[in-house]
Amino acid sequence: MTIDGAMPDKPYHMCKTFRDHNFSLVALSETRWRDEGIIDIDEYQILFSGLPANAPVALPGVGIALNKSMQLAWNAAGRVLDTRGGRLMRITLLLAKRTYHVISVYAHTFRASESEKEQFYKDLHNMTALCKSGEELILLGDFNARVGIGEPRIDAADGDTETLLGSFGLPEINDNGRLLLDFCRQQGPRPSE
Repeated sequence: MTIDGAMPDKPYHMCKTFRDHNFSLVALSETRWRDEGIIDIDEYQILFSGLPANAPVALPGVGIALNKSMQLAWNAAGRVLDTRGGRLMRITLLLAKRTYHVISVYAHTFRASESEKEQFYKDLHNMTALCKSGEELILLGDFNARVGIGEPRIDAADGDTETLLGSFGLPEINDNGRLLLDFCRQQGPRPSE
């Protein structure tokens, strides 16, 4: 399988960079690749999901690149691959008898409608809900969000001071940042089976 696009060699250059830096798993966002599929490049396997082939513009797109050891972990977990168009992709890995859910994200920009953003976070919530207590959840990608810096806030539901982030980042917060922070606040302990 090949990936069509303006730069057909790009996946090969990416995999060379991954190999040069000894990356075992890489989340990809804004790939602009169409359809869904798996492509093997050297020792990497790229799982990807984008818009349908007949879409007028293929701007979004997510993927996850796995080296050989991560491919084995994905196979051991049953090759779970859950996608939501070109915005979300979840895989499951089994590493050292622990289950990991890895979600690659490419959130809408500030130009998207509120309903598109709401649907994105609803889909993301549904994906994260599949991660049970005792399992690990890893979110990677581009949330197109500015969440500010971690100054203590008195806006917690019970009035307590709440520090959400460290001191790194841009001081301002945008609407997408508020959506991301609200999503993170809603994530509590996951139910056991």
